[in-house]
Amino acid sequence: LAYAAALGLPGGMLIYAKGEADAGEYAVRRVNKRLRVAALDLSGDLDAVLKRVNVLARAVAKTRDEARRENGGGRRMVAL
Repeated sequence: LAYAAALGLPGGMLIYAKGEADAGEYAVRRVNKRLRVAALDLSGDLDAVLKRVNVLARAVAKTRDEARRENGGGRRMVAL
């Protein structure tokens, strides 16, 4: 949340190991930011984990692209 506020981003993403936090999206009203929480399942063999990491990477890219659109395409946008 602090990075999103400092960089003028509409929100960010927090990634936890599965079981550490519930996945979801939260509106932080006082600062008008949106935080997405993702839970990464680290169980199983390496190939299975890497597939889940790739799915998560696409979600991070989507969050970045949404931030760029909401901020007029500024180059300074980063996915948090």
